Amino acid sequence: LNYETTRIGSYSDFEAMEFYPTIAAALDIMMEESTTLNDKGRILNVYSDSNRVKGIIEDLFFNRLDLHTTLPMWTRNTCKYGDNFLFLNIDEKHGILGGQQMPNYEMERRENDLFNMIANRNDNLTDDSPSSDKVKFIWRTGNVEFNSWQIAHFRLLGDDRRLPYGTSMLEKARRIWKQLQLSEDAMLVYRVTRAPERRVY
Repeated sequence: LNYETTRIGSYSDFEAMEFYPTIAAALDIMMEESTTLNDKGRILNVYSDSNRVKGIIEDLFFNRLDLHTTLPMWTRNTCKYGDNFLFLNIDEKHGILGGQQMPNYEMERRENDLFNMIANRNDNLTDDSPSSDKVKFIWRTGNVEFNSWQIAHFRLLGDDRRLPYGTSMLEKARRIWKQLQLSEDAMLVYRVTRAPERRVY
């Protein structure tokens, strides 16, 4: 609950940190090294004793989701924010037909219906309740609620204070980045205020 209020602010910091060439280059390196093509020209290999299963999975990854184009962007977004939300276009007969990138700022993950339990003061909700183990995703702007199987949530687990979201690779550098930004602003203000005095001299 505490992190939910500061999550949007951290996303804004990560967005601003990318304007520094060093940080942007570090994200690019992590993206490229994680999605390097193998000797067959593919990002990933599918192993299965069944040719049918192998064919279905390869069709899903390479044709429908087009991993060679989308996976580098998903990887970079996950490293940058610690999370990546993907809406899965699912058909009852044909399964997953594709994926649509969702904005991290507007997505919210709810587990065990905790928010509704606190808001409604529902003390009767127990662990045995069928609605207590649901994972839901809320799109705030569109005011749409998704089931857990409609959203693919990529997250980097590491810090339990960020649960149920992930931890960004840039999280440890946030404090240093803010100090650098303040130092640059102070230097600029100092030079501007000293300019008239130097001209008089």
